[in-house]
Amino acid sequence: MDPRVIPEEYLDFGEMEMAVIRNAGGRAPDAMRSLRCLDAISGFGTGHLDLVVVIHHTDCGLTNFDNEFIENRVKENAPEKHKHEIDGFDFGEIKNIDEAVRDDVAYIKRDQFIPKDVLVLGYVYDVFSGKLREVK
Repeated sequence: MDPRVIPEEYLDFGEMEMAVIRNAGGRAPDAMRSLRCLDAISGFGTGHLDLVVVIHHTDCGLTNFDNEFIENRVKENAPEKHKHEIDGFDFGEIKNIDEAVRDDVAYIKRDQFIPKDVLVLGYVYDVFSGKLREVK
C-alpha cells in the first residue's frame, strides 16, 4: 500500500512475471484469499504457485501505531451502534518487524490450501536505503 515500496522495481521482475498482493502491514492473514486464488489459477489449472515472498518494510504505519490507536481512530468514524464491533479487533500492529515476517511466513506455510511444496521466503525492505534483507 505504501507508495514508497514498489517490489516490481527492487526485485527486478519484468511485466507479468509476478503478482503483488498489498495490504496494510503486509500481513499474511489478509492476503490468504488472494494467495489461494492465485494458486488455483496459476498456470490456468495446470500448476500452482511455486514461490511466495513475504516482504514487510521499514517505517510501516503499523510499526508506528498500535492496535489501540487504530481502533480508536476507526471508532471515531463508526456509527454509534457499530462501535462495539471494533473492540479488540486485531489491526495487525507490528512491534518487531523481523518477528512479523517470520510469523507471516509460518502462517502461509501452515495454510491447508497452499501446497506444502510452495517455497515461502521472508524479507524486510528498507525504505531509506533501498536494500532488501532476508529474514530467517
